[in-house]
Amino acid sequence: MQFHIASNIELKSIKGHGCFTEIYQHSKKYRAGGASVAVVFTTNAMEYVSTDVANWHTIHFGVTIGKRYAKKAVVRNRIKRLLREALCIVVSESATSALLRIDKLIISYYNAPTHPMQIHLDDVLPDIRKIWQQICK
Repeated sequence: MQFHIASNIELKSIKGHGCFTEIYQHSKKYRAGGASVAVVFTTNAMEYVSTDVANWHTIHFGVTIGKRYAKKAVVRNRIKRLLREALCIVVSESATSALLRIDKLIISYYNAPTHPMQIHLDDVLPDIRKIWQQICK
């Protein structure tokens, strides 16, 4: 799954247990509310700076919520969709210089209702915004 965001930023989903494990081992973790984000920063952000439109910076991302927090797959899938949407919103609002530092990230969520319609974007977005402010400092 890919999302093209303004300012030559592309979000691309990661899959596989090995990728998640590697990111968790080499990341800096941030937490706010019911969400946490593990971020791997690039070693050299200047290599991505270009005025060429074809030069996209790709941020690889993953979204996870455990069965411990949401028993039903319907609820887990809704939360994942909301987290992806929140990430797209926050990234599109961010400055390009801050985004160029990020290589990979995983968003985890720890608060889940029992029914999928009990959680909305307004519940998830403030937590992601708080974490994003911490990351961009």
